[in-house]
Amino acid sequence: IIESIENSQNILTDWDELNKLDFKSKKRVFNFINENHNIKYKDLYDKLSKIAKVKSEKKELREEIILQYLEDILLVYRIDLNDYIKTMKENGEMDIDEEEQENIEILRSFDSKNIKTTSHKKIIDAWNVIENELIKPLIDEEDRSVQIEKLMNLINVFMKKTHIVTIISTNEDSAYTMFQVLNDRGRSLGIVDLLRPYTLQLLEGTQYFEKVADYWDKLAEKDDCDKYLQAYIESYMKVSSSDKKIHNKYIDKFFKDSINKYEILARVEHIFNTYDVYEKIRKGEWPYDSTKTSSWDKNRLKQIISRLSYSKSVPLLLAVYDKGTEDDFVKIIDIIERVTFRYITICEKRSTNLIKVYCKTIEDIRKNGFVNIEKFKEKMKELLKEHGCSLEDFKMKLDGKKLTYSKGNTKIIQYFLSTIEYYYSDYECNRSNSNILKNPTKTVLLNDDDIWIEHIYSQTAREDYKDDYLENIVNNIGNLVLLQDDHNRKLGNKSFKEKKSGPDYGYDKEKITITKKLIDLDKWEKQEYMERRDMYIDIATRIFLLD
Repeated sequence: IIESIENSQNILTDWDELNKLDFKSKKRVFNFINENHNIKYKDLYDKLSKIAKVKSEKKELREEIILQYLEDILLVYRIDLNDYIKTMKENGEMDIDEEEQENIEILRSFDSKNIKTTSHKKIIDAWNVIENELIKPLIDEEDRSVQIEKLMNLINVFMKKTHIVTIISTNEDSAYTMFQVLNDRGRSLGIVDLLRPYTLQLLEGTQYFEKVADYWDKLAEKDDCDKYLQAYIESYMKVSSSDKKIHNKYIDKFFKDSINKYEILARVEHIFNTYDVYEKIRKGEWPYDSTKTSSWDKNRLKQIISRLSYSKSVPLLLAVYDKGTEDDFVKIIDIIERVTFRYITICEKRSTNLIKVYCKTIEDIRKNGFVNIEKFKEKMKELLKEHGCSLEDFKMKLDGKKLTYSKGNTKIIQYFLSTIEYYYSDYECNRSNSNILKNPTKTVLLNDDDIWIEHIYSQTAREDYKDDYLENIVNNIGNLVLLQDDHNRKLGNKSFKEKKSGPDYGYDKEKITITKKLIDLDKWEKQEYMERRDMYIDIATRIFLLD
């Protein structure tokens, strides 16, 4: 077609720009040019490629020739290709075989203004984007070096990195199967890419087709779409995270051929709407709009997701949200938080058995249509009896590496100390017994941005108060507290006596109770350190259990 346009428009080469080129074969090139003034661009490039044997010269020639060609055909850039081909064919000036004609008809079909199929509209929209954002700016570019660079990038993408596959089938099922097989041999498709054509195939010709297509298209735009769809199906049934055929699980569970067409719409709509819930839970944000739940309770979800970095409970929480009440959600979060910190964070148990409990609970929720809190709690209590996770194991490990200060442990230490602060007053009232601390007595949230970790005995102690014992435990949990008063950043490496009270800083000015209580001590030595460490551990053993 390009050759026929060259012939009909009498487009010849222009050598002014080529004269600027400087390469080893220049003399041979221009000898050839002088002998072939009327040569066409295609023939010119074929010939020059043979003369300019050096790779860099070929590239330079190619760039310059293509640029010249674009400039020369600019006047005929708006040729109606369909009409042009039709005219040429009728005049017998262009011989098009049956296969080429079929391809041309396919291209012509995309010119229709009445296209209703979403995928066809997307192809047209894609071309409009390419033309308006890639080709037009390239032609209008005044800087020649920039124009060359952009042009070559564009050509390379389309000529070397783009492939078009056409599948023609008279049977929808076999077409879908071929679609899957072909894509298994290329870049892996997302779950939406596989579910969309299957569900639309079932809805072909129905009033729900466009609505379902729109839901899938909008869902596919989400960056974490596949992660969400993995979590969604896990909120219904056990699925291995390594399973590459998750879409088949969806089909078996939700989209059997015999399913009512409206039910397909309802399911896809539910999948689409649940994404917002998933996104909030994944970020540690409360998924309910009501205000009846306290800020402290809502913040427990953030503690699990952000501070404890534990997201494996998301599918269970989706199931609870779907079938339970907000009160159920609050209670489930409370249980998960207590067990996660003890079982995963401190005792470093593998999550396999914990996930089994989640899966069984999800199964029960979906089967019964409600959340059995007590049954879930009993299953979680069994985990806390495992070897290495008993109360004695937990006590011993609280004074271990997971709560030893380091840059990588700051979130966990902040979580632990702020939790101790929340329950401290309740603990003071129950020192004489061993009651579980169920309810926090302080619910003003301590956000990460508002608190920082303080070493009571400084990491860089001055010579005048150095202590050999404290030097060895300086980063242990018993030597750590939280600071909230911004002035207390001035504490630095001051001695304990100086830290207790200063002109505009000091523990006495702290709002955090467990820190302010330090002013009751006369000194900070081994005995005081051990008593504080033991207090932290005692409080923790009353919080992180389910008895």
